[in-house]
Amino acid sequence: MENNVLTFNLENKYLADALAFLGYRYYKYSTKMDNRIKTIYTFKRTPEFMAAFNGILELKKTNGQFYVE
Repeated sequence: MENNVLTFNLENKYLADALAFLGYRYYKYSTKMDNRIKTIYTFKRTPEFMAAFNGILELKKTNGQFYVE
């Protein structure tokens, strides 16, 4: 049986933890990229998750100290 779960990957720990606070569980793994170890946070990509992700980005854009597009 083939597992076709779409995922969404993040490298930002603070953003991953904010989404986890909202109830979206992540899986964490390390990978070697550009001769260094990076931690990747993986979420199940659902319409509800994407709405929460976009909502956090909008909150950062309107109320955050630093925002880079």
